[in-house]
Amino acid sequence: MSMTGECPGASANSHDEDKVKQFLEAQLSSVVDELSKPDGRPSLTLKRRPTRANCSLNVATGALQANGHGRECVVTYSWPGKTAREAWAFGVVVRILGHISEAIHGQFVASKRDIYYLDPAYFGSQRLVDTYIDDIAYTIGVGRPALHVGILIPRVDEIAELDLSGVRWVLVIEKEAVFHRLVTSNYHKSSTAGGGMLITGKGYPDLSTRAFLRLWKGNG
Repeated sequence: MSMTGECPGASANSHDEDKVKQFLEAQLSSVVDELSKPDGRPSLTLKRRPTRANCSLNVATGALQANGHGRECVVTYSWPGKTAREAWAFGVVVRILGHISEAIHGQFVASKRDIYYLDPAYFGSQRLVDTYIDDIAYTIGVGRPALHVGILIPRVDEIAELDLSGVRWVLVIEKEAVFHRLVTSNYHKSSTAGGGMLITGKGYPDLSTRAFLRLWKGNG
């Protein structure tokens, strides 16, 4: 789901993005080096992001951090692993790291949904992709924007305040290509109907899109 403008919340700064690049280079280079050895056993270690009850937001970085009383959990994913599932989990993490690297070097922002739909049969579930992305950000100590992974419209329960000043209309668009053409032409600013908002669910509007529209209507 996309809308005009960038992901709400903290934006990625150059320091955080450099940290992500260094992490990706170190981890992916290590994997390649191990795979090039006849008896190589590549592995990746991530911190598990704690539950909301055991973490707080670092205002400076936009990243979640464990509270002092929370016990940190670390998980190592390896190839070929002890079971087929362990090998699969390692492959999933490597693919997600690869997609994040592509987004950073390509200077574009991908949503968690975008990454999942690159290969839904392999990833298995959106929730799994979401979890690994959150764990990667938590391990590095940055917010998702530094990974170039965003939620362009957050869940309604995550919106603390909604500023609709100047928004006279909302247009929900099925085709993402049409959405990008209208955004590029600044239609949401130059329309004769006044200032507005463009939203696409990349197909039939999903639950988050519809929930946001209900929230907008209630605040209109």
